[in-house]
Amino acid sequence: MAPRDRNRARQAFTLASAASILALWIALGPVGAWGDSLLNLVWIGAIVAIVVGITRLPRGARGPWILIDIALVAFLAAAALRSRYHALGDLRPDRSLVPDMAAFPAYLMLCTGLAMLVRRHQRGVAGAIDAMLDALVTGLATLATLCVLVMQPALGTHATSLGTKLSMVAYIPFSAMLLVLACRMASAGDTRSRGWSHVASVLAMAMVLVGDVIFALTDSGLVDIPARKVMLPYAFSFAAIIFCALHPSFVELSAPTRRDTPPPSGVRIATVGLSLVLPAFVAVLEPSASLGSRLILAGLVVSLATVAAWRVLRALLASSRSERRLRHMLYHDALTGDLNRAGLLDSLDHLAPTGPLTVAQLGIDRFKLVNDTFGHDVGDRLLLQVSARLRELSGPDDLVARLGGDVFAVITDREAGPEAGVRAGERLRTAMRAPFDVDGIELLTTVGVGVSEVEPGDDPQHVLRETDSAMHRAKRDGGDAVSQFEPCLLTEAAEWLAIEHDLRHAVDRDEMRVYFQPIVGTDTRRVRGFEALMRWEHPERGLVSPLDFIPVAEESGSINVIGAWIMAESLQRLAALRGAAERWRNLYVSVNVSARQLRDPGFTQVLRSSLHRARLPGDALLLELTESVLAEDDSSVGRILREISAMGVRIAIDDFGTGYSSLAYIQRYPIDVLKIDRAFVTPLHTVDDRAGAMVGGIVAMARSLGVSTIAEGVETQRQRDIVAQLGCDHIQGYLYSKPVPTDQALESASEIDAKAPPSRHDAWPGALTVPLGRT
Repeated sequence: MAPRDRNRARQAFTLASAASILALWIALGPVGAWGDSLLNLVWIGAIVAIVVGITRLPRGARGPWILIDIALVAFLAAAALRSRYHALGDLRPDRSLVPDMAAFPAYLMLCTGLAMLVRRHQRGVAGAIDAMLDALVTGLATLATLCVLVMQPALGTHATSLGTKLSMVAYIPFSAMLLVLACRMASAGDTRSRGWSHVASVLAMAMVLVGDVIFALTDSGLVDIPARKVMLPYAFSFAAIIFCALHPSFVELSAPTRRDTPPPSGVRIATVGLSLVLPAFVAVLEPSASLGSRLILAGLVVSLATVAAWRVLRALLASSRSERRLRHMLYHDALTGDLNRAGLLDSLDHLAPTGPLTVAQLGIDRFKLVNDTFGHDVGDRLLLQVSARLRELSGPDDLVARLGGDVFAVITDREAGPEAGVRAGERLRTAMRAPFDVDGIELLTTVGVGVSEVEPGDDPQHVLRETDSAMHRAKRDGGDAVSQFEPCLLTEAAEWLAIEHDLRHAVDRDEMRVYFQPIVGTDTRRVRGFEALMRWEHPERGLVSPLDFIPVAEESGSINVIGAWIMAESLQRLAALRGAAERWRNLYVSVNVSARQLRDPGFTQVLRSSLHRARLPGDALLLELTESVLAEDDSSVGRILREISAMGVRIAIDDFGTGYSSLAYIQRYPIDVLKIDRAFVTPLHTVDDRAGAMVGGIVAMARSLGVSTIAEGVETQRQRDIVAQLGCDHIQGYLYSKPVPTDQALESASEIDAKAPPSRHDAWPGALTVPLGRT
């Protein structure tokens, strides 16, 4: 609480305490004729306090409190008139009702003001009506009890007129309603939104009810209490109003609540339950009540039963709505409103017996890139548009579901013919290739689609496994494809999971191996470095090819652990080779890096620590990236590559020519080497043939950009001569050596160097007429 608010709170407490002490002293002490005037000071203090409190409220919130303040003025006038006419305890038939004419409008204004506050406080709050009904049940039960114990004896007084009798008991229903309204206003929202003003407002109305009960008993002659003591509860009520209006939480009391009403507490439920049975006990205790009292009690009980029935009906309706809402949440996706996996399974369970169906499951290719580049909000809106497009494509009897993430499914009646499922999948694949406009961002998407046919009696869970296997095969094949389920896919999926499981422990079990394949300088024909190639020596499968386990490692995320291991191991092995002899001191190692590794926040630290532990400079390492990594328009890729280049590490584009082959990213990023894919080297026959022209074009482009070249897959002397004639700087392939274990790398390099013509052994990058890369 701010210092200013703390001061206001202390002032409110001080003034309210002073008013209470003054009222108590007036009621119990010998103050003489000045007592009534001093007591009026408490009334006037409450009126002034509300005026002060109103000045701290926004204009739109002042109306109810102005009405309440006018009601307090009317109360003060009624008290003065009652003292003037000596009406309290006067049971004569000609008793003056003038004080009551001032008091009744005051009660009406006070009830109206509190009702306006309750409406403002709880406008649009869930559960507000139910809480009000609970409060009405409690209020009516309290009123029924007071009817028997107070109002019935008062109405039984025969020495006065009917108007006087009614005036004696009419205040109690009003004050009971005031207490109900105050409790309802104070109980809105959660406990954190309630302040001391809420408590004070309830206390003030409770004191009014107590005062009205004492007043009715005294006025009817059932008890004999001095007038000033009768006024004591009202004085305490006005002191509570002073505290309520001056306390800083008064503003919160007048503001709309921002939280829904919490579920009924145990105390609230117990109170309502007791209120429902209390009138019955009271009626049993008072069997001798007059006919008029019984009629009043019957009216109250009927009202109580009506409110209770209304409350029960609302509870039943709310339970029904909650059940429907929970069922919808159970079977529908929260984002798109489509069926979720549970809803799709339930629908398949009901539709499968009716006839053959086709289930198509599709996943958005590279959806993670959309989230990473534009944020998850754009990704979510893309999913909403994909869902809408699928519904547009579907027939009236088709079902669309979102199974999670970027995966959707469509159930449709199967067409005739063996390729019906593939045709349905192709329609979806073609439709998804049209661009999506998300907040002005044009997104081009493709999907991998898996289809499966459902026959009557098929297990829905098994059907989803089939479509899931087919979809994953379509995505593993590069995406933007349709794959129909075949039984062998389940075997492949089981094999995939088995490899994934074993791969997670391969590093810890020392099953990974590094093989080195020499990279030879074209001019010197001597070994300049090695490419590090990974092998998995599985205890049961034997030596597993990277083609079999690298895709699994990429998808499962274990590539980061394996990649960090091969980086450190390759550099340690290279350090040992460079230290074997002076002529090997400039060897380097080339290591492949995946897109997932590159985006790992700890990747650059892995590089630094691996180089540091091996005690090697940055230029001892060449990182090979695929073109697809660079083609993604991701600013983080450029930042990471520039950071790597600043470490002295060189960067190569692997398999150049098979992917996007864009000059833009060669100029945009610090690229040092292009590795010409074997697909261009294998068909080489002459310099002038088609393949030769393409290799020559790549080499010329690289030289013009200051980038070195390595020809991969050189297996014959003729291929070697052609790439050398075309100007390629380095050669790699089986012509010189296949990949060998690192402990055989020096032997392999020595054999290659022994066959080379005598020449000066230049350091990397060799005798080039253009500089290698950019620093």
